Amino acid sequence: MTAEQYAFIVNNKTAFYSFYLPVALGLHYIRGASEENLERARNILLHVGEYFQIQDDYLDVFGNPKTTGKIGTDIQDNKCTWLLIRAFHSGNADKRQMLLDSYGKRDPAHEGRVLRLFDQLQIEKMYREFEEKKLEELYKQINDMDQRSGLGSSIFFIHS
Repeated sequence: MTAEQYAFIVNNKTAFYSFYLPVALGLHYIRGASEENLERARNILLHVGEYFQIQDDYLDVFGNPKTTGKIGTDIQDNKCTWLLIRAFHSGNADKRQMLLDSYGKRDPAHEGRVLRLFDQLQIEKMYREFEEKKLEELYKQINDMDQRSGLGSSIFFIHS
């Protein structure tokens, strides 16, 4: 699996379907779906969806089940994740072979090998750096939006 294949999956499985389409539908409903508004929403929401999926991949492995509400199984289920892609492309040939031999096996020993490799390669640190940079980019993109077309930046933030 390559980074390009992962990006394709994320954009089509998560970002487009779960983030952009609901907003596009809402814009059509309120008759605010100009080409410009749809393009702006798509540009932002595809990045939001990417961030969401990568965060989900991270939480599956490193999240606390008491907080996330789920026990992660991505390693055992052989899921193509951001963590796997990073590990595969960060390690040498021996580490890549170990991933190929252990990833996707329903055996705690194999899962432990993968987790130790993630630790050796500092995958958690890579995620933290990605998260910080991605959030900074998203906030800038949203806050710098030209709102004269009627698409307000507030739709990109959760309000309680």
